[in-house]
Amino acid sequence: MIINRLKDILRAELSDRLTSEDSSLKDWFEKAGLSWEESQTDYQKYADEYDKYYKSSSSSSSQQQSQYQQYNTSSSSASSKDREYYAALEIPYGSSFAVVKKAYKKMIRVYHPDLYHNQPEKQDIAQKVTRKINEAYNHFEQKEKNK
Repeated sequence: MIINRLKDILRAELSDRLTSEDSSLKDWFEKAGLSWEESQTDYQKYADEYDKYYKSSSSSSSQQQSQYQQYNTSSSSASSKDREYYAALEIPYGSSFAVVKKAYKKMIRVYHPDLYHNQPEKQDIAQKVTRKINEAYNHFEQKEKNK
């Protein structure tokens, strides 16, 4: 369970770095004699294969499902909503509000729809993700106010 979460975090961090316009990464690729554009398409291909493998292996593995049930001690709808919101913000379950706020700002910087104004498909996806991020942040903000 923890290892899978760490894999997801590492994958997200690598994805952020590879998809950003970081010139130091592009320079490194050029020095290594690699093409930046080819690395982007290769990365997407491997990421898709990883998703396919991970989803098929995790859905068929009863051992992983039993481990999930063992760690999922609370079955209330509020807890599942909390877990969903923490996952939307890509932070560990039970993080403090300061961590939630920091993650919210980071995610909005990455997924804000205005960044994709020339790409309608990406803008639609960004709008959906931004709605989910805003919903999660508002939920945690209300919980913080009610403390």
